[in-house]
Amino acid sequence: MVVTAAAELKRPSSGRRTRPACRNFGGDAKSLALAVRIAAHGRALAARTSTLFVLIAEYDETEAWRGDGAVSMPAWMVQSLQISPGTA
Repeated sequence: MVVTAAAELKRPSSGRRTRPACRNFGGDAKSLALAVRIAAHGRALAARTSTLFVLIAEYDETEAWRGDGAVSMPAWMVQSLQISPGTA
C-alpha cells in the first residue's frame, strides 16, 4: 500500500485519528449553560451528602439500627439503603 505525502501529513504521530473541536471547546452558550447546571447539581449533591452523613452518624451513635435487627450500622445501611458492603 502506498501512502501519499498528503495523507502522511494528516495522520497524527500516535496513529489515532483526531476529532474536530466540538462547540468551540465549551465557549458557546449551550456548553456554558450546561456547565452552570452541572455545578449547581454538584453543589446540591454535596450538601445532601453532607446531611446524609450527619444523619447516619447520629443514627449510629444511638444504635437505633438494632431496632431493625441489624448487627451493625454498615449492615443496616446495606439492607436499608441497598448499597454494597464496601460502600457502607
